[in-house]
Amino acid sequence: LSFASAAAAGRLQSSEAKVAGFEREVDSVEHEWRGGAALPGAARTRLAQIESAMKGVEGRDIDDVQTGDLKSGRELVRAMRKDQLARLERLFARVDGLFAELSAASAASAAAAPPVPAPALL
Repeated sequence: LSFASAAAAGRLQSSEAKVAGFEREVDSVEHEWRGGAALPGAARTRLAQIESAMKGVEGRDIDDVQTGDLKSGRELVRAMRKDQLARLERLFARVDGLFAELSAASAASAAAAPPVPAPALL
């Protein structure tokens, strides 16, 4: 590989580790919530943090890798980039689905909670 191709591949190897970390984190949040170890609000907050970090990696670390000037490693770098973007898109869809489930769970638990009495006026 040329120096530019090796540098681009190196950047994508670094972002690969980040994408894998996001996948593990989303798995963990989902497992904790479904197992009852995390309340819907806490799970939603953590997922929002993960989603924000994912957007940063997508824009800063993956989309920013240019392939137009590459020669020897262009196809390798394009394939790495395409794979990571596809994995992130699937993860974004999964997070969106979890947000919907968490919102429904929050609404259901709020509807099932006994009403809070109004304070007495003196």
